[in-house]
Amino acid sequence: MIFLSVPLPEDIDRLVKQGRFRDARTVVDSYLSMDIPDLLRKRLKYENERMFRLKHEYSISAKKAVTMLKKSIVDVTRPEIEKWHRNGALDLMNINGHKLYFSRFVDNLIFARPKLAQRRVNKPENKTCRPSSSNTDSNEFRRVTTISHNRKHKAICA
Repeated sequence: MIFLSVPLPEDIDRLVKQGRFRDARTVVDSYLSMDIPDLLRKRLKYENERMFRLKHEYSISAKKAVTMLKKSIVDVTRPEIEKWHRNGALDLMNINGHKLYFSRFVDNLIFARPKLAQRRVNKPENKTCRPSSSNTDSNEFRRVTTISHNRKHKAICA
């Protein structure tokens, strides 16, 4: 996957870092309509896919995040939540002007703050997950860059 060593054009890189995915996709599509080197084309297709996945993984609103924390951690308080925000303990991104939390942010918070595990309401079963198949680099690239509207990812948990 050598194409990952190709840097993004500055305008796209800036937009992505600002969380302006909608604008970044427009610029990426503009580049893709041009005659550009193959590695850059692959890198841009990958970036489109990466933004798509990030947008779907970071999909929880601030209001829903607070509700999830209150349902998951016994006696959680507003000052605790604010402290976790200040300390960067909550996994979130600003995407297209919205503060969105990672789909597994509660699990990540508890992993990063082990003492919270004692206050967890529903403790998960002890399962380990692994991808449902192992891919070679070329298969992984094909999977990542293939445009698909049915993007359900499966994992095998043992």
